[in-house]
Amino acid sequence: MKRKIKVMFSHDIFLNQKYGGISRYYYEVIKFLQNHEKFDVRLVCFPYVNSYLKKDKFIKIIGFYSNNSDRNKFTKIILSLFNIVISSIYSFIYRPDIFHETFYSKYYVILPKETIRTTTVYDMIHEKFNFYLPPYELGWKTKEMAINRANFIFSISKTTKKDLINIMKVDKNKVKVTYLAADTKIFRALKPSENLTHQPYLLYVGWRKWYKNISILFDAFLKDDRLYDDFNLILFGGGKLDDEEVEIIKKYKRKDWQSKIIQVDGDDNLLAIYYNNAFAFIHTSLYEGFGIPPLEAMACGCPSILSPEGSISEIINRESAIFFDPKDTEALTKSIIELKTNKERRRKLINNGAQIVENYSWEQTGKQTSKVYLSLVD
Repeated sequence: MKRKIKVMFSHDIFLNQKYGGISRYYYEVIKFLQNHEKFDVRLVCFPYVNSYLKKDKFIKIIGFYSNNSDRNKFTKIILSLFNIVISSIYSFIYRPDIFHETFYSKYYVILPKETIRTTTVYDMIHEKFNFYLPPYELGWKTKEMAINRANFIFSISKTTKKDLINIMKVDKNKVKVTYLAADTKIFRALKPSENLTHQPYLLYVGWRKWYKNISILFDAFLKDDRLYDDFNLILFGGGKLDDEEVEIIKKYKRKDWQSKIIQVDGDDNLLAIYYNNAFAFIHTSLYEGFGIPPLEAMACGCPSILSPEGSISEIINRESAIFFDPKDTEALTKSIIELKTNKERRRKLINNGAQIVENYSWEQTGKQTSKVYLSLVD
């Protein structure tokens, strides 16, 4: 019997991300490979904070779990360097055929000469929108280092691949597209919840800084009485409202805004409940490398109003969502009002959205990734 292909994953994302699209992607790929007869998989991480790994007892992890994800920058650097040393030593014991870096870093694991180093590029946001970036977030530098040292690169959309080739001048034959997905075991149609407060509401999910463009949603919601009087606005995840966001909101002089704009934290199961009970999911981003939340919303039967920028219009068509110009507040307002007044349009969006979700699955992501690994080693 031919020996199994050895694949080793780096610590980077699992050391720092408790929940999130990137760690979900790697968790699903690792889980798929773990059950594949042609692969032997290892992950080295001391400690991992990731909740997906914590719940899985079958993935082979060299390391241990810690629930302390709130570390200062110095501690993160020390832990990362420690993992690099341990992983470098382990790589010469395990001798992987493929090593997959799970996030960008200027520090990297030393590998045997025969090991193929890969990484995944999720988007080219830093490079396309660097004029929006604060000085301390120039992440494109470490990304460029990771890209330059990789023998092969995965991209999560054709849009990202195109941007990567154009901006970084990467050989197109060195890049393969493997799409992401929503977890339809969690994100699915549920019975309406009678216990969920703040209904009816518009739903925003995730990080709210920078290119996520949350200000246009605040502007539409707080400026127009048709939205403000009829809905609440739920911000799921992304942390509590910061001082800058509060100052933006206060400019509209809505005295009761604290009872109308509610930030909520929780796991994927709670998020699925919020998707299921929302009037609409609103996505305002100026760019996305893929965009998992729109698929999650559609899987839950939640009609979506989306900025089509980046890969969104590659993944989702106009029959499945309402698209709006992310720089036009009036366009967003009109989209929400249309969904409110046109019940037939709403019904079609829900039905068509469910069909879009069927085009993407984590099993398919695993199959595509394993196929590339096999081609690299053979």
